[in-house]
Amino acid sequence: MSQPLRVVSADISLPEALTVMTEMGSSCLLVDNGPAREPGLVTRRDFLAKGSAWRAFAVGDVQSRPIAAAARDDPIAAVASLMSSSKVKRVLVRDPLLAGHEDKTLQYVGEVTEDTVVGLALLPSRPREAPAGREGLPPPPSARPRKQDTVSRVLEGRADPWEIPFSEVSLISRIGQGSFGEVWHGRWRGTDVAVKRLWGLQGSLEEAASAARDFHREISLLARIRHPNVVMFLGACCAGPDVALVMEYCPRGTLHRLLHRSAGAVPPLPMRLRMAAHVARGMLALHSASPRIIHRDLKTANLLVGASFDVKVCDFGLSRTMEHAAASCSNRSQSAFGTVEYAAPEVLRGEPYSEKCDVWSFGVVLWEMLSAQRPFQGMHSVSIIAGVSLGRLSLPPLPEDVASGALRDLVERCCQQEAAARPSFVEILTLLEEEHPRPKASGRSDISKAAAASGDRWGGAAAGGAGVVTGAAPAQAPDLDSPFASMAERGEPS
Repeated sequence: MSQPLRVVSADISLPEALTVMTEMGSSCLLVDNGPAREPGLVTRRDFLAKGSAWRAFAVGDVQSRPIAAAARDDPIAAVASLMSSSKVKRVLVRDPLLAGHEDKTLQYVGEVTEDTVVGLALLPSRPREAPAGREGLPPPPSARPRKQDTVSRVLEGRADPWEIPFSEVSLISRIGQGSFGEVWHGRWRGTDVAVKRLWGLQGSLEEAASAARDFHREISLLARIRHPNVVMFLGACCAGPDVALVMEYCPRGTLHRLLHRSAGAVPPLPMRLRMAAHVARGMLALHSASPRIIHRDLKTANLLVGASFDVKVCDFGLSRTMEHAAASCSNRSQSAFGTVEYAAPEVLRGEPYSEKCDVWSFGVVLWEMLSAQRPFQGMHSVSIIAGVSLGRLSLPPLPEDVASGALRDLVERCCQQEAAARPSFVEILTLLEEEHPRPKASGRSDISKAAAASGDRWGGAAAGGAGVVTGAAPAQAPDLDSPFASMAERGEPS
């Protein structure tokens, strides 16, 4: 299935547009020229029109208008005729049902390129070299579209490498649900998986467009990262109505539930420090990617705990690359706060942000892990936004009997109002490992041994194990907007 076209503002620079193309694996971008105005199209070839000075221009300066477009139900042969008469290499696909919407970009749902119609022998082929690293082989006969096929049928016949037919996934039990949809424990090819099914694609036009962009952004980011402390992306089901992400299954649920469970006990301090180091390593992997990935919604509800108490960063629905963050920060509809209790002041103020906004969020997470309390508990979100953004509200200091001076200082440094004053995750990881050095490698997880030493399996064990800190915050209803909110409520195998 073809992914939705990537939409950018006509005001962003060509270097920013090139970054978006590279990030999304797209060769063209749909240009939003404002409400009720017809969009344009920009391709890499358009950059050449400005020669060596192309970096100084905006997308609106080189876009092509009007767009050559065909309806979803048009025969593919008609698309070939349009390409030939218009002398273009691609035709956008328009959904007539969305044509009357004020946002003119919503009606364009895909593209058909010259390669497709050449493969049908509807246009003469042009000799050219195969791209580097690709075989240039034609698709097998069963995968080739036919001349009588409609545009919609041709688009549905394309499959990305990570696409999983929903028929291959069996759902075992529902884990949780929220405004985004629901998460299931499932099985795929004999493996336990977490299946995140989306609801937003069935809402209003605006909700559907936003949900589709977030869905494909999350896929593009997850597919690029392979790290032990980042949840593993296995694939996605893209054929409606069963639209879902398929990821590794973490049976112990979220770190939020582990810290605030009704048993009134939290993991011993050494285990919590190891878990904090896991989070720092996962975030360092994101910030070391090229281009750099900013999570923007780091919180304990978006940190999953595996069977061996290893912690993994998840939920990339609000994430951006460093370069794309600058292009999107001016568009409030695409730049949500995330979760206000964990959001950095520059994000709450709607200002340009960098990867240091994740460092602020980590500082709040670390405070929560050390104190076993929810940040800003009982406060209204409006009060939090106003207080944090103006620098008049901060987290309570950690008591000396809860954390060492070095850990208290680290929380304070992470939560500096000035982003430049916050440490990097390299520094954070160094400080955490100095506070609690990593043990020598062995056949058993260090965290699992710590849990065993405390006499608590952390799957419903008593609160009186050695080293267990008691007196955690009272139980409250699960955070249903967490992607894996109620995992911990299920049986937790060790």
